[in-house]
Amino acid sequence: MTSKALSYLSRLAEEHRSVSDKVQAELLDRLFNEFEDHEKTADELYELLGAEGLFNETDVFDNAVLAVLSCVVCKAYIDEGQKYLPEDIESIQADKLDGFFAYLAKFPSAEECYGYFRREVCL
Repeated sequence: MTSKALSYLSRLAEEHRSVSDKVQAELLDRLFNEFEDHEKTADELYELLGAEGLFNETDVFDNAVLAVLSCVVCKAYIDEGQKYLPEDIESIQADKLDGFFAYLAKFPSAEECYGYFRREVCL
């Protein structure tokens, strides 16, 4: 399921590339590659979310990317058998993750993705 989420992000980023600056596009490419590394632990993936200056909280695209990556991290914690999540992602409803990942297969826009995340996945 998380591979579908990462595929969605790659496609979304490619569509967004024309409006994003080159530096941000390269940073996102590297970030996505790090997330595709199946050797990384949930803690290591979580640390990647904190990349300073990577996300603009007022940008819908950035919020959609952050929402999807947060769900991927949440899923990684669950797969590792962790009972507790870091505070800033604990509002993600674990039982809604599979539905969210399935929704991403429809390749919604960044705005639709983030709206779905806020309505359906996040408490």
